[in-house]
Amino acid sequence: MPVFDYSQKGVTASLENSELFAKFSAMTSLIDFEIMGGYVWDDDPTMHARKGVDPNTMQPSITVIPQHHRLSIGGGSFSTTIGAFVLRGEGAYYGGKYFQTADVTTTDGITEKDYLHYLAGLDFNIGDTRISLQFIQQAILDYDDQIANDEFENTATILVSRTFLRETLKMELFSYIGLTNEDALIRPKLTYDFTDGFQLLLGANIFTGTDGRFGQYDDNDMIYFKVKYSF
Repeated sequence: MPVFDYSQKGVTASLENSELFAKFSAMTSLIDFEIMGGYVWDDDPTMHARKGVDPNTMQPSITVIPQHHRLSIGGGSFSTTIGAFVLRGEGAYYGGKYFQTADVTTTDGITEKDYLHYLAGLDFNIGDTRISLQFIQQAILDYDDQIANDEFENTATILVSRTFLRETLKMELFSYIGLTNEDALIRPKLTYDFTDGFQLLLGANIFTGTDGRFGQYDDNDMIYFKVKYSF
């Protein structure tokens, strides 16, 4: 079992360790868009893994040292209408991200790579039914086969919703679909406005697949019921 050393996990609250963001946005007759940039700390600590020898047993050991690193981010988003369709997109370029690798001999089990994370979406109606589709991709640049993550992680989302009974009953189906690992999270939901301020909600979270972001939770399907009273 590895030994964890948390001595470097914290980020000191100081002016030098501040995060900086800048954004420019505009709304025009043809397109709404924004451009952003940032210099931030990665929310997820990098797990440095260092090999050594246990002084008590003289057996090989691994010490895991969680540590936060800086990220440089640049990106933007846009939204425009094409006839009855709404076309959306957003993305960001991340510089200086650390990924886990299988090599703990000379690199602490990590490697620094830049990566892209972006999505494209399309919204439209078919009669009274609203449909929203999205394609999301994370792509690691200058990929190394020893990296634990896949070079490309592709995900799609689909949202289908419709109201009935003078908009008092709403049926909704939302799903994340992991295209890389063939897994999914399916979230059907039924909402009924019984009276003003009194709402009933029935839903479920259904995981499918065996691997990936959603497939690993295949045994955690759930159904839930909620009563909401607003006053």
